[in-house]
Amino acid sequence: MSELLLIDGCEINNWTPRVLDELIAGGVSAVQATCAVWEDARRTLDGLMDWRQRFARHSDRLVLARSSADVLAAQQNGKVAVVLGFQNTAPIEDDPRLLDVYHELGVRVVQLTYNTQNAVASGCLEPSDTGLSTFGRRVVARMNALGMLVDCSHVGDRSTRDAIDASANAIALTHTNPRWFCDHPRNTPDDILAAVAERDGVVGVTTYPNFIGGPNVSLGQFCDMVARLADQIGVDHVALGSDLSREWSDADLVLLRNGRLNPDPEAASWPRWQDWFSTASDFPALLDGLRAVGFDEPALTAVAGENWLRLFETVFTGEPADSGTAPESAIGHAGYTVSNLDSAIRFFTDNLGFVVRHRQIQDNAYTRETVGVEDAVVDNAILVPAGQRDGCELQLLQYLVPAQAGVFSGVSQPGSAHLALEVTDLLELYRFSSARGVRFISPPNRIDSGRNRGGFIAYAVGPDDLRVELVQRPRPGSTINTIGRQDLEAPR
Repeated sequence: MSELLLIDGCEINNWTPRVLDELIAGGVSAVQATCAVWEDARRTLDGLMDWRQRFARHSDRLVLARSSADVLAAQQNGKVAVVLGFQNTAPIEDDPRLLDVYHELGVRVVQLTYNTQNAVASGCLEPSDTGLSTFGRRVVARMNALGMLVDCSHVGDRSTRDAIDASANAIALTHTNPRWFCDHPRNTPDDILAAVAERDGVVGVTTYPNFIGGPNVSLGQFCDMVARLADQIGVDHVALGSDLSREWSDADLVLLRNGRLNPDPEAASWPRWQDWFSTASDFPALLDGLRAVGFDEPALTAVAGENWLRLFETVFTGEPADSGTAPESAIGHAGYTVSNLDSAIRFFTDNLGFVVRHRQIQDNAYTRETVGVEDAVVDNAILVPAGQRDGCELQLLQYLVPAQAGVFSGVSQPGSAHLALEVTDLLELYRFSSARGVRFISPPNRIDSGRNRGGFIAYAVGPDDLRVELVQRPRPGSTINTIGRQDLEAPR
């Protein structure tokens, strides 16, 4: 095993002993291994049981990785860490609770769809990309809570953008290339590449012949592309995702491309791989190629494995969402005043595409939904996700407890469409929100929260700008600033 941490972001092999030998020969420290694409729940469980047996048979060189620490431990012990992943959400059928089962069995990466439309999102080969569905948003939220990495490699452009916005964690494109390098719908346009990087995600460049322009593309051309991509989105967001597909027959390729969706599929053959990379044993030559185009050792270390490791460390630490109610002390730490509810509703609807609902409390009971109320006083309220419509829906939720000094205070500008909220205790806000399963992400000039790079934020909408971000990003043109800055302890 090499001292260099080398992680391949995606391989979809038939995992024969020869393939395992190739991993060892190539100095691979860890690999994300596809264990399901079109399989339903029962067949997926069969595949996961096969992996349990494989780990037992090859315990001298393979180990299941559930965390970044497992990856490092495997490298230190001279073994290959295997991160199990799906390249489709077919295995969850119509029940997101199955994600909990798969997570318990070691699955850590789930691609939202494989080329085509499913209940979650649109694939990259669909003629019309309808975006992430309401069901898809629930799937993403559950993956966030569990600590599963959202992969959008085969996902359509609009659906990918929706997933980036909907996910509380960074996402990945585990095996793709820039579309400017190879104009193929499976590759990724500049705006999506930038969006993944802005949220601290990772893009794994693939050596699959169809997505590099064919087997005649040279090692130098490929490595020049990787260098340009690193300049484009930052070297900390570029990694390797070969998409090796070893030891399969052509019949297996037909099944992989069609699943059960096409009863009369066309014949297909695996492409010829380039002579400089066709098995995992060729990774040393690829790394030398990156050195030749100017990658110094720190940059090479980042691309070879450290970027994947950082993402695993950030994402795989999720905890199951708490579906219970928040303690009364936390509920009491939310209160602000809206001097013009009509204007507030118009601001969020017109500027952010959100829908805001206000529920009025009377005699300690919910009575009716109220919109169009002038100079309404809203106490003990917090903006939280409340379903989806055009990306995200917001609701003013009220609780039957007295307002207390704490998270929110302030009054909107009279007659304006802006809520002015001052954040006095960010840690209390985090406790309040996390108790209800609500995840917050920070704006670009983010609050420092130690290992949790996303941070936690509170909202402040001033007279002229949207000051802090909620779950979905503001639309282009909004100015983001942070107020009430306060360091947070990383969640335990």
